Amino acid sequence: MTEVAPSPSRRDEIRSGLIDTLPLLLAVIPFGFVVGVAAVGAGLSTPLSIAASGIIFAGAAQLATMSLVGAGAAWPTIIGTALVINARHVMYSGTLVRPLGHLPRAWRWLVSYLMIDQVFALTVTRSRDGNDHPDLHWYSVGIGLTLWIVWMIATSVGVIVGASIPGSWGLGFAAPLVFIGLIFPALIDRASVAAAVASGITAILAVALPFNLGLLVAALVGIATGVAVDRTR
Repeated sequence: MTEVAPSPSRRDEIRSGLIDTLPLLLAVIPFGFVVGVAAVGAGLSTPLSIAASGIIFAGAAQLATMSLVGAGAAWPTIIGTALVINARHVMYSGTLVRPLGHLPRAWRWLVSYLMIDQVFALTVTRSRDGNDHPDLHWYSVGIGLTLWIVWMIATSVGVIVGASIPGSWGLGFAAPLVFIGLIFPALIDRASVAAAVASGITAILAVALPFNLGLLVAALVGIATGVAVDRTR
């Protein structure tokens, strides 16, 4: 990163990223809160729970690993589950090579660290809107930093007050709500709709697979379906 002060264009990209992120916070905040509560329930200390959010910064993986830690699962199972859940980031990386692959190494490290599902979905959508975005990485960082700050606050509050939250509140709805909100803006053609439908059906049918493999299978089926439909144009 050789340039520190953003130009007006870059400030606009950061501002756009922040604004586009705001609707997602309605679901991200309770999701982070749930993850914080899960960390306490798994027996992690307050400092370790908060540090885990900053280091891992991946809600689905955090929630799954906390559940396994709380259930006393073996460490290989916990690590393997986290790797399977985050395997989709390999696909994210391949998708973002064209719009962001030219960046210097330090920028790629920063963008990669912040590249959670919401950042990926909004970045890809903007990169395909038909306009030229030479400062797209500033847009991604605007989204990522906004989410990181809100995520750390939400999970920290969940960790601190988690023990006093009644289970009847049913806050588990927040996680699927986040992902549903991300999917719809990206359904822009037949291929993307077919991929979403195929992966959704597969995820339901494969939910009983061990080690959360249903998630990976559904992702692969969705990709194959999207590619097949796209080639029929």
